Amino acid sequence: AIFCVTTGTRIFETLALTVHQVLEFHQRRERDPRAKLRLVETKGGVPRDIDVPLEVVEYLLAYIDGERSRAIAEALKWKALRKEHKRVFVNGIDAR
Repeated sequence: AIFCVTTGTRIFETLALTVHQVLEFHQRRERDPRAKLRLVETKGGVPRDIDVPLEVVEYLLAYIDGERSRAIAEALKWKALRKEHKRVFVNGIDAR
């Protein structure tokens, strides 16, 4: 919800984000603070660039490294996934 509210994205646009997109954006942002995140899956099907506040980027990185990593590891352990999930947002480990 924080991502949608601070960036003006739709829920489905936010859920379509991949880990690769966020990590690549973070690298570009370190070189250029004015860098924008490219949304590929949008309402009109036309990619668009959005501003993402630094605090939200840091939150996403912490989520990817923490809660998301634990959820993926648990899903792989229980064979709920066959391979690494590319999307940023996944159900938590308690969502069995």
